[in-house]
Amino acid sequence: MLNSASPTAGEIDSETLLLELASLHPFALAMDEFGRISWMTRALEEATSASRGTPCAEIIPELGDLPKDTKLCRLDQATLRLSTGPRPISATWLRTSSATAPPNRYGLAILQLTEEGPHRDGTAQPGADLLAAVLHSTPDAVIALDRWGFITFANSAVEQLTRFTRDELLHRPAFLLASRNPELQRLVSHLGSGTETHSALKCEGGDGRPRSLHFSCQPLVLQNGESDGQVVFLRDVTERQSILDQLAEKNTELESYVNTVSHDLRSPLASLLGFSHLLRQDYDSVLDDVGRHFLDRIDQAARTMESLTDDLLSLSKIGQVPIQRTLIDLGPVLSQLRAELKPRLEARGVELILPEATRPVYSDPTRLYQIFSNLIGNALLHMGDCTNATIRVKAVQNDEFDILCVQDNGIGIAAADQERIFHPFQRLERPDREATTGMGLAIVQKIAAIHGGRAWVDSEPGHGSTFFVSLCRR
Repeated sequence: MLNSASPTAGEIDSETLLLELASLHPFALAMDEFGRISWMTRALEEATSASRGTPCAEIIPELGDLPKDTKLCRLDQATLRLSTGPRPISATWLRTSSATAPPNRYGLAILQLTEEGPHRDGTAQPGADLLAAVLHSTPDAVIALDRWGFITFANSAVEQLTRFTRDELLHRPAFLLASRNPELQRLVSHLGSGTETHSALKCEGGDGRPRSLHFSCQPLVLQNGESDGQVVFLRDVTERQSILDQLAEKNTELESYVNTVSHDLRSPLASLLGFSHLLRQDYDSVLDDVGRHFLDRIDQAARTMESLTDDLLSLSKIGQVPIQRTLIDLGPVLSQLRAELKPRLEARGVELILPEATRPVYSDPTRLYQIFSNLIGNALLHMGDCTNATIRVKAVQNDEFDILCVQDNGIGIAAADQERIFHPFQRLERPDREATTGMGLAIVQKIAAIHGGRAWVDSEPGHGSTFFVSLCRR
């Protein structure tokens, strides 16, 4: 029985598309204008013992009866002559454009062997009506494919998210999806892989408007454990993608603003420090102690502003350039830091204890150095005066994370402050310590985030603090 199809076929104009067709549909062939096989899938060739040049009518007699002007149709009752004997099939015939088709390829036939066994005759299984009603009510488009790559189910959302109606898709080869959407062409091969696949997709929706979709495909496994095709899900993420695009644009604007402001601040800061130095150099003899104290305050404020500008730039740049992660030995990194911090450690009588041996940490070298530099520097500034002052560095690993620890036996941090200190510009006021920019822990938190981890502190006033940073090992 010959059923003419209403949609017009898209142009099949590349060898790549034929390879994708073969990956999705195991039984398919191309026929030249003389009715001979010009290409066929390996599975079909092995099953029929046919080859290129063999008349198509020898293995599928019904193809020889097609009118010359047929563009797209379905042969619901056809016969495939296999080496083991004749087998009933359904076949979809797709005529290619003569202007763009590959040489000697006049049309394509995609075959679906008729299944045998219970519920293979089209009758509904128990509960099928309820299941179909549930799927039709979901906002995501759901498409089920059989093992031959033919669409056996499409819910109502398919019509809203694609340019196809359900009637145009049911019992058709999934390969036809690519004929109206070039974006889908790159996903056809994934459909044929039989593995779970996820991808972003842009296409024109059923209403003609551009849409952003999330495409996922996974094998359809029956209760007996056998695979019986695949299920495709299409989720409309247009609104979410629009919000993400707006956030990315705002983030770019903010980063540009920070760079501009930081650059513009450097010139007046340089002037401020320069004139302060000239005052001290040329007029020191006429300044009293109060005047010198004011100059010291000016210098200190200017240098704090300079440090704040540098830290603000550093924070804004984290994440702009993709991190280059590799396995890093902590020994050289921590030894370099101890050498750089030696004067400050000795001035405050603090012992820095480093781990003797650790497993390599999966991180970006520059960012890893920043983590330890900020955490150890933060401990030096805020641990206060204590007996046998000690800062201890540890690193532990599990299957998922590298966890870095910096522990001190200082004055500790109140519970109310333990979350806010990781926010930009937040700092604990210590009257006996130098002013800070309040950016160090914010930098650590952002570095941890781009590593798929986080930063936190465990502390109790009077009992020291332990800062943790987790870095995902994937």
